[in-house]
Amino acid sequence: MGRKNNRQPQRNKPENQQSASRLTALQVVLGSISTVAVAIIGLLGTKFVVERPIMATETAEARLRQITLLATIAPTETLTLPTLPSTVAPTSTSTPTPACLAYQQEVDSDTMINLIMAEAQAVNTKNIEIIKAIFDPKATLQDRDETPETWYDPVGRYTKLFNEASFTGAEHFDIKQVGSTFFVSGSRGTINGSWYSNLGRSNSPPPYGSDHWTFQKNSTDCWVIIRFEFNAGHVLFPP
Repeated sequence: MGRKNNRQPQRNKPENQQSASRLTALQVVLGSISTVAVAIIGLLGTKFVVERPIMATETAEARLRQITLLATIAPTETLTLPTLPSTVAPTSTSTPTPACLAYQQEVDSDTMINLIMAEAQAVNTKNIEIIKAIFDPKATLQDRDETPETWYDPVGRYTKLFNEASFTGAEHFDIKQVGSTFFVSGSRGTINGSWYSNLGRSNSPPPYGSDHWTFQKNSTDCWVIIRFEFNAGHVLFPP
């Protein structure tokens, strides 16, 4: 008789192949988890880099411990945003240049003559801005004719005058300085308006001048007119 074969048929090979396939699939899954974990760590600000390649012989447990360790030791960093101001920063503002500066000269007497001539220019062009620049806001204006009138608001006085009358060729001539801050002059020109009918005036300066001008420096260090008398040739000046 032949020898009896007691060996059992091998059944482990298919099981080993299945285990290997499961191990490979698990490694792929773990590799994906590792990639996600490293990406998350990168978002948290980590500076760690996995330098060791994934080994095929690594067990699932060892790889999972590695991922857990990386996630544990990864430092967290706080993203700091620039702080926005709670209120709008004030815009820088510069002090406007006083209009009176346009008439100032190095020599005071030249400045005062400029102001006298500017009054005639304002009358001819009905320019109230010139009046604002050359007169003190509370300057005194006086008509020293037979029925004297006094105004303490140059802008108001000239605004009314410009609305009621038109001047042509008005000018001040023979301008003379009679004191440190006092000048006299003659005036001439033509005024057409509701007060007169084509009345022309041409006045030569009397002994004291038909126009009397008094000047003073204002808060911005500009010379301005603080008193203007007209039709005043018979009035002693300076007082």
